Amino acid sequence: MSPLLTEFDRPNALPGFGRSLLFAGLAAALLAGAAVAGEGDDCNGNGVEDAIDIATGTSEDCQGDGAPDECQITGSVAYAYDSGPTRTLGGPTPSLGAVTRFWAAAVFPFIGGVEFEGLDLPVGTTIGAGLWSDPNGDGNPNDGQLLAEGGTIATEDGSGRVIFAEGIEVGGDGTSFFVGIWFEGVPGGRFGFDESSVARQSWRLSAAKSFDPTAIDQMVVQRAGDGCQGCDGDWTIRAIACDQPWCATGADFDGNGV
Repeated sequence: MSPLLTEFDRPNALPGFGRSLLFAGLAAALLAGAAVAGEGDDCNGNGVEDAIDIATGTSEDCQGDGAPDECQITGSVAYAYDSGPTRTLGGPTPSLGAVTRFWAAAVFPFIGGVEFEGLDLPVGTTIGAGLWSDPNGDGNPNDGQLLAEGGTIATEDGSGRVIFAEGIEVGGDGTSFFVGIWFEGVPGGRFGFDESSVARQSWRLSAAKSFDPTAIDQMVVQRAGDGCQGCDGDWTIRAIACDQPWCATGADFDGNGV
């Protein structure tokens, strides 16, 4: 699993929650790699100035910012609350969605996809995945606006990852947003759920017929554990995030086919 970017002790959210916490070493590395090269810099440590590496073709510089591309390629991280599924939860209709709210951190503002675990669906079932804004910032997805979507199919182990066409910048530090997955027409379908998570930022979306990710306001929106005694926790759903729009997705940023 990707390094966790967690949300705890945040003063402007629920009691006991706070500013996003990062793995300090990873954040420092990302920030260092994002710096624009200056005269005499040797970010790749090969003993040759970066400007010379670029001029001679030793290094590529897709953005033309004077920094060798190999110094700016970073892996994705995950906004996550869970530690893996402890059970599964379903809902009252055969078309269901599961979404979780996160807050953006300034260093990782681009959301490139969704990953999940613990899904209990017939193998081959179509799964949708989406990213939504939180227009009024209240943490309820009933007014969420769809920003990106993708899809995959259910596998035997119940886990998967959906990558969007490009990373979407959700906003500045502290911006509230949602990621989630859904399925249609599967009676008894269930999502992975972690009862040990204390964030409790997850919601269940019940659609009467088809599931339209652009019309959450037309669905029944409930807390994930509503109707299940003792079911406090969060979905095992995570937001794949990065510090730039192309590294979260593996997109061909410079159009060279690589």
